[in-house]
Amino acid sequence: MKILKEKKGITLIALVLTIIVLLILAAVTLNLVFGDNEIITKANIEKDTTTIEEKKKKIGLAYLDYKMKNENNEDAVLAVEGAFVDGNGSPDWRITFENRDQYILSGNDGTIEMIERTDTDKLVEKYVLGKKENDIIDNSSKVFKNDENSITDASTTVIHLFDISDFGKYRYRYIKYNNAVYKVFIDYQTGDTKTVRRVYTQSGREGETVTYNGIEYTILYDNGDTVQMVINSTIGQLALGYIDTNTTGNDNFEKTVYSYNNAITRLNNYCATLIELDDNITDVRSVGSNPYNKNSENKKIYSNNNLESVSYKYNGNIVKVNNIAKSEDFNYEEDMVRMCYFGILTSSDEKQYWIASRRLFYEGDIYAIMSAKANSNSYDWPLWGLISSQNKVVLDGGGNFAVRPVVTIKSLALNSN
Repeated sequence: MKILKEKKGITLIALVLTIIVLLILAAVTLNLVFGDNEIITKANIEKDTTTIEEKKKKIGLAYLDYKMKNENNEDAVLAVEGAFVDGNGSPDWRITFENRDQYILSGNDGTIEMIERTDTDKLVEKYVLGKKENDIIDNSSKVFKNDENSITDASTTVIHLFDISDFGKYRYRYIKYNNAVYKVFIDYQTGDTKTVRRVYTQSGREGETVTYNGIEYTILYDNGDTVQMVINSTIGQLALGYIDTNTTGNDNFEKTVYSYNNAITRLNNYCATLIELDDNITDVRSVGSNPYNKNSENKKIYSNNNLESVSYKYNGNIVKVNNIAKSEDFNYEEDMVRMCYFGILTSSDEKQYWIASRRLFYEGDIYAIMSAKANSNSYDWPLWGLISSQNKVVLDGGGNFAVRPVVTIKSLALNSN
């Protein structure tokens, strides 16, 4: 008799179960490797975090070097390896790396924060970077060139502030796009766009026209409980330079330098005399001064070996020109960007007015100290002290213009006014 042997094999049910188990294991493995909190994601996060920390370390080291030089009264410039630095530390610096990551370095306490770029930021970057100025901007009409790659729409314009800055290294173009303003850095020699960053985003009541005590203002800063608002017309008249009645010196050139050195505080104090204070107005300053600390200025005395090596004369007498004037400060940008955005840089009465910011430079044969004024929807620097290395002659100077005060007031006072 034959004995039937049991046949061994895999049934259909077992096969299906095996496949299901394998699929579950595969899913678990994939999730382990690629999930939100697993191996690959953790590795990427760790890599990104490392990259961020490395950049913050570079910024921190640059800041320490800057502080040491500044404390030793040496020429101090914040220079971050592999990055483009904008600002003067009052209140902060903006640092942009080659991969377009951006950071804010506080000039007050040295804290470093990464800036989150929006989709609109990236769109502007894509349109602007890697091109020449003439490829993207029509300077005659001050708008973007309209082509298939353009971001041009009804809200896009080019705002001209300074044509040349940073001693001829860069010129700036400010782009008004949607509800923001972008600052484009353009190489003065080549016309290449170097970097771009958002410098202002409209919020709250900013741009709103209000009337208080019979005077018309435009709100520049909405801080919640308070707002800062600028008078829409010019008022007063202030002489700066050697004709300033508050200046001192042995001659008109020394008086010119003294007035330049004290111009920011002088303008802020003068503006405060023109506004009637009450329980709602908490502060008054001049337009162009630092909105976070109105009397903030660059106190470092400018020094240049080339100036020291030449004997300069004023009215036939040898005078000191080196180590006498404070270095420049660019406090104007916060106010000016907003005023350009709202179309109120030109005052309603179209008069010229002082801006509480200073510029000093030595380039080629010219050494000049200046203060800013606004005129015809732009602003420039009337010459005060001017020195030519060729003829070694020192000139004095000054100007007499109106002012536009900026008032800090309680928001509730405007609601009930």
